[in-house]
Amino acid sequence: MKTIQDEADLQLRQYGFKSSGEVEQALNVISGKLYSVTGNRSIQGLEAVTNSLRDRLDRLKASSPSNRGKSLLAQVKSKEEELEKIRRSQPASIGELPYSKAQHDAVRQNVNSLEEEFNRVDKDIQNKRGTVSQIERDLEILKQDYDAYPTIHEEVKELEREVEVRRLLLNQFSETSRDLRNKVIPHARFVINQILPTLTNDRYSDFEITEDLKFRVHSLEAGGYKEREIFSGGTQDQFLIALRLAFTQSILDSRVMADRYSLLMDECISSSDDARKQGIFEVLDAMKKTFSQIFIIAHEDVSNYVDHHILLDRNQHGYTIIRSKSW
Repeated sequence: MKTIQDEADLQLRQYGFKSSGEVEQALNVISGKLYSVTGNRSIQGLEAVTNSLRDRLDRLKASSPSNRGKSLLAQVKSKEEELEKIRRSQPASIGELPYSKAQHDAVRQNVNSLEEEFNRVDKDIQNKRGTVSQIERDLEILKQDYDAYPTIHEEVKELEREVEVRRLLLNQFSETSRDLRNKVIPHARFVINQILPTLTNDRYSDFEITEDLKFRVHSLEAGGYKEREIFSGGTQDQFLIALRLAFTQSILDSRVMADRYSLLMDECISSSDDARKQGIFEVLDAMKKTFSQIFIIAHEDVSNYVDHHILLDRNQHGYTIIRSKSW
């Protein structure tokens, strides 16, 4: 009767193995080869790898690798054509360019010129920007004046009209004054030459007046005419008194009822000696025919020369008091 061991030994001999140890040794060899080739030591691991590869192969077949390969080939060809165009259009390499020192210097000089031109233009632009900024600030400042311009313009026009009116009046007054001087000066010269000998104790006689009211006087001592500036201050004061009285008589004639007016003389004898004072009051006495009242203001006693007088003084408290009067 055969045992299980006998059956196993029979099968081993059929496959060329003498014992189970040889079988185990053969399995170890096969396992090593599997590991070196597939990375798996067992049949089960190899089957798992095989199944995985089979799945990947099925997915690859499902994705039409031939069509995808054609598409990739077309893309590669397109890229090659683009590379060729770029290769043909790219500039020559540095090594292929011929070098010329003169051309290099010319290019460098041109670059320097361009840089200088750029700097000049940039500086000009900056200056213009500064000018624009300043103008903008000025415009902002002037905006108020611009807004006020219409009102100011109207005011200026009104002032111009007023100036024109005043100019017309001034011209009219000038013409009137010229006419009056032309009418008055001859009569005033006649009057002053009547009173001048009395005022100057017969030292001066002929008095000439120009249209601009300048004068010269004939001097008996000098034997000719002398200009006003030659005379002393006191003598000039006498001439001016004579001028005022002569013009007063010439202007205030009977048509304006001069006899209803009064004549006021302020400090008319301040620089005169006794003989000149006497002459001045003789002339004033003759003026009573023209003026009903003549008032004289003086800082000295003139009571012997006038009909009535009033003497004023200041007391110890600083108040003005009447010291004496003749009425």
